[in-house]
Amino acid sequence: MKKRIEKALQEVLLEEGEMSFSLYEFDLKESVEDWKNNTATSGVDFFFAITENTGYVAMVLITKKRELYINEEARDKLKQFWKENYANNIKLFLPGIIRDLTDGFLAQIDVSIT
Repeated sequence: MKKRIEKALQEVLLEEGEMSFSLYEFDLKESVEDWKNNTATSGVDFFFAITENTGYVAMVLITKKRELYINEEARDKLKQFWKENYANNIKLFLPGIIRDLTDGFLAQIDVSIT
């Protein structure tokens, strides 16, 4: 399972693969309002969450202004925030994301840009 998750994440995050809107609706959508509220009040610049199921991946990114980005739009916004550091930052976060997903949890990450 770990190898499948790793392959799926690399494909969508580093190789511009397609994400699943139906997985977003199933796994992430119901938590969006809570995440918006938490992100707006927590002092972070943005939050993102990733889920995986049988090789399909979905993602959300929420800014401190409560703006919601889903799947490819979330990935594109993350690239805007991290610019030339995007690939390196993803590679740094991947082990933790894979661990969370392998353990049956959503990967949830708060980010502050300094």
